[in-house]
Amino acid sequence: MRNAYQPRSWNELVIIATPPKKFEEALENLEGLVEKLDTGELSLLDSLQAVEDGVALVHHLEAELT
Repeated sequence: MRNAYQPRSWNELVIIATPPKKFEEALENLEGLVEKLDTGELSLLDSLQAVEDGVALVHHLEAELT
């Protein structure tokens, strides 16, 4: 997995099946997703997928902190 979440195309957004092992990597991935969503250039389907991926990352990060 790349350091930051950077799909080669908008259609490449996929559910993260296994979260990154390092906290910093997961946080970078989440930040990358937020940046993509902030641009407003994602289709509705890609936006929904990015949100689902983000939620999975947030749960992973919360688990790491507790």
